[in-house]
Amino acid sequence: MRLLDPYKAVIRAVNEVRPPVILATLAVIISFLPMFFITGMMGPYMAPMALNVPVAMLMSLLVAFTITPWLSYHLLRKSAEHASHKEFVLEETWLYRTYKAIMDPLFASPQKEVAAPRRDRSAHALCRLARDQQAGSAQDAPL
Repeated sequence: MRLLDPYKAVIRAVNEVRPPVILATLAVIISFLPMFFITGMMGPYMAPMALNVPVAMLMSLLVAFTITPWLSYHLLRKSAEHASHKEFVLEETWLYRTYKAIMDPLFASPQKEVAAPRRDRSAHALCRLARDQQAGSAQDAPL
């Protein structure tokens, strides 16, 4: 599975995510720029946000293109140095086994409600109630 050396892998990954990360950052910055022009009582409360959010986004962009690739390179380099030359098998990794152990019971029983109750039951009940009320009012209507 390891087709590239760590340096080339990091450069390739950064090149792959660069355009959407830059566009998303610019979209957030542009959406907060109108807050500079808020007047009245809310102006003093919004002005710091209008400055701090774009600055924070630019710092995040800087970290995403400098520190994160640098750290990834060093972590990948260490794992590449210690790696044996046997072929990579996804099913043998601890992350895959852990994910599979968590997700298999959930996929095996689709009727179990894990996080929140299903909304279609309540929606179905409301539709049935509305239909029953319409049917009752249609029967009571004079001919």
